[in-house]
Amino acid sequence: MVVIEVLMGILQELFKRVIPHHCLGAVWARRDRKLGKGGTIAPSVLATIEQFNRVSLRVIATILRTRELKSSLRAKILQKWIDIAQVGHLSMCSLWY
Repeated sequence: MVVIEVLMGILQELFKRVIPHHCLGAVWARRDRKLGKGGTIAPSVLATIEQFNRVSLRVIATILRTRELKSSLRAKILQKWIDIAQVGHLSMCSLWY
């Protein structure tokens, strides 16, 4: 599946760039994020969150694209995204081992 390969490639690059101590203490969640070097706190973590949000919005958009879609078709679209997520999850787990 091309979608999985593209998403996994993007996620792998983002995870490679994450600086571990940026994940501690939820520094990336602070309201005033313009405190770090380069003007932003934890930019690598924020980039990962932004990518997750983009994918989430894409899933929502494909499921809710028009009012005319029947629920059976919406269910098929949702199942396709679930399948993509499961394969992607397995791919990500294989990176850790």
